[in-house]
Parts: sequence; C-alpha cells; structure tokens
Amino acid sequence: MIAATIRAEEDLQKLLIEGLQSNPTIFEFIELNALGSPTDFEVKLGTSVLTLESGDKFDGFRFKAPARSEESDLIWYFNAPSNWAHWYLCPVRNEFKQSFRNWLNADKLYESFDQAGDVNRTRILQALDAGYFKDGEEYIIWFRQIEVGDTRLTGRLLFTAAGDNWDHENIENALRLNPMPIEVQVKELKSRGGKILLDEEYFDKSYAASRIEDAFFDMRQTKHMGGGVFITMESAIPTCNNEPSFTEIRKRHGEPDFVTVHGVNRENRSIR
Repeated sequence: MIAATIRAEEDLQKLLIEGLQSNPTIFEFIELNALGSPTDFEVKLGTSVLTLESGDKFDGFRFKAPARSEESDLIWYFNAPSNWAHWYLCPVRNEFKQSFRNWLNADKLYESFDQAGDVNRTRILQALDAGYFKDGEEYIIWFRQIEVGDTRLTGRLLFTAAGDNWDHENIENALRLNPMPIEVQVKELKSRGGKILLDEEYFDKSYAASRIEDAFFDMRQTKHMGGGVFITMESAIPTCNNEPSFTEIRKRHGEPDFVTVHGVNRENRSIR
C-alpha cells in the first residue's frame, strides 16, 4: 500500500513538471530586484490554474533568477491561504531537481503582509542554499489547491550572499521584515502571561517587551522530534525592577496556570 502511494505521488509529480514546463506563461511573472534587494509580491491564486488529468489544481508565480544567483542563497517569507498548500519550486527549462527541504513556521506577524486575527493561513520562512539556480533562467514556485477558499498570496523574496544559519532572526533581518507591535503579537499568541506583562499597572513596558522577546527566543530554540521528544533552551528570567502584588494580579487576570515560589512566606511570586 505504501509503495503504491509513493508511486502515485511520483506519477503526479512527473505530470506536474510536464504541465508546468509545457505552458509556463500561464503563471504570473514577478520581476525580481537585483541581488541583495528584496522583492515584494502579491498573487491571486486560482487565476491561472494548471489542472492535471487527475483533477489536481496548481497555481503560483514565475520569476527569472538575477545575476549571480548561482552563488547566492534564496530566502523568502510567504503568507498563503491554507487551502493552497504543498508548495515547491520547478525550473521552466532544464531537468527538475530537489530544492526546498525544510522550513520555519513564522511565529510573528509582519507589517505589510499579515493581518491580526487572520485564520486558516500558512506563514512560512524558508531558505534554499546556493547552487540550485542558473543566472537568467526562469523558475516557477507553485502551490497545490486543497479545497476552494481564499486566494491571496503575499510575501517577500530575496537572493543574497550565502549564509551559514538561516534561522528566524537571520531571515527576518535579511528580508527586512518589520514585526507588528508587541501588543499585536501577544494577542495573536493568546498569551495570558504576555497580557499580564503588558498591564502597565504592574510592569514597565520596556521590561514587558524584553520578557516577551525572551519568550519568542525560547520558542525558537525548541526542537521537536519524533515520538513526542523535544529539546528546548530557556533563558534566565531578568530581575523585575518592581514587585507587583501577586494577589492584585490574580484579582484582575484570574488564577495562574502554575506558580513558582521564590523564598518563604512571600506574596510576590513569579507568574509564568
């Protein structure tokens, strides 16, 4: 059964590549900026659909690799409707070869691309090491339709000097992505602790922002593996300049999920 499923996927991939390369101009062309300068894009998926005999539908966009792309890494961020998934990359000409192997789920909302409260979206940060592209050749990034729904795809793409570690922060910095205000990030995370930290009755705003950034750092250091195993790194909690009353915080924000007590017979305890 597994072998039959793999064979079916291989056959679908072959048909897809043939379809993409036989009629690439049905896909919207995005003019990229020169090496080192990011390009913003917005595409309405479902406008120029490639439909295979199997009924599977694909849409996306194409672009031409800029000068010196052969020695450059590709990094990009995209926000796509979750009803379009299974994205990948294909050359318009020449033999198909493997490209994207992994990705990072975006944990922050970025100005110009994201909207607070949006649901059913796939938001991804991704990198592709140098050596895949050929200068001046055209390529297609495609998405596969899962079901009928939203169509708006936005993002930012950049060819840049090869890097050693394309983590969240490095991709954000290279793409010059601007996170939305910390209040928006906390609301999107649905974090009670973050909401309490932003309560200026108890905490200084700069201290709150620092603690919330620490939380993002901790989340980004956590690696999930098979079998439910994970490895995480936690940063030390910096000293708070004031001592807000635990009792008062509890009255306003409700009971904590758990309490860590520091010292003996003290009301002021850390909330996490």
